[in-house]
Amino acid sequence: MGRVSLRSKRNLTENKIPKSYLNYGDSREGAYKVWNVSQDNVDADVLATYTKSFLEDINLTVNAGGSVFYRRYRNDYASTDGLNVPGIYSLKNSTGSILTYSSDNPLWGTRSEKEIKSVYGSINLDLSKYAYLTLTGRNDWSSTIASGNNSYFYPSVALSSVVSDYIKMPQFVDYFKILGSWATVSSDLDPYQILQVYNKESSWGSNTVVSYPSALVNANIKPQKTTQFEIGFSTSFMKRLSLDFSYYRSLDTNQILICRFPRLPVSIPARSMVILIPQMAWRLSWV
Repeated sequence: MGRVSLRSKRNLTENKIPKSYLNYGDSREGAYKVWNVSQDNVDADVLATYTKSFLEDINLTVNAGGSVFYRRYRNDYASTDGLNVPGIYSLKNSTGSILTYSSDNPLWGTRSEKEIKSVYGSINLDLSKYAYLTLTGRNDWSSTIASGNNSYFYPSVALSSVVSDYIKMPQFVDYFKILGSWATVSSDLDPYQILQVYNKESSWGSNTVVSYPSALVNANIKPQKTTQFEIGFSTSFMKRLSLDFSYYRSLDTNQILICRFPRLPVSIPARSMVILIPQMAWRLSWV
């Protein structure tokens, strides 16, 4: 089974400001502004499924597939620097240079592309009344991380069993279920986060102004990774009281943060990785 979807969005906005309009922050000479925003998303995936029954009580389901995600974003912005002739709203009627950047919104005048390729699979094993086992695995290749680090694999395993189905419990116990799971998840970056690039600033007269970013970047950043482990049980007594308990532990690896170096003459932000951030908790609920 396969499918392909395409989502396309186009938005053209015009803003006409007459010379007679007085407002704080706007030119007293009038203005004509135009935004042309477009975004294209392409999603394609294919999935194959295999099922098999053994001894009438054991059921096996295997899934395998792959997918491709692609996104292209474009935000074009242009504005006059005043109007030569009142009432003529055209970029050609600009008193000064055409403005293609505004500090009010850094996204104006930007373009970006991103692609993720993936393969994945799962195995579901139903052992009749004894247990239910699920194994999954997925590998992604992201275009926003440097080659050599842009491939990341995250597996998972989950096991549950209704013990009261095959072990005799006290009469006041309605059922008793145990469960456990282990999983890892990973994530990438937004486009163009691993290279130093010039930023467009407001024009100075007829001259285009760009600035070099003050933040440092790490071109060898690896994908973020979170590993979680959970065990617990669920039970009910006398058909009136239910009890759920679970304990989980979460460990963040290669978490991407923006840090500062205070020992330098000037505090400089930098995108870096924090290796380990453990978290633990338990939950108990009853009704």
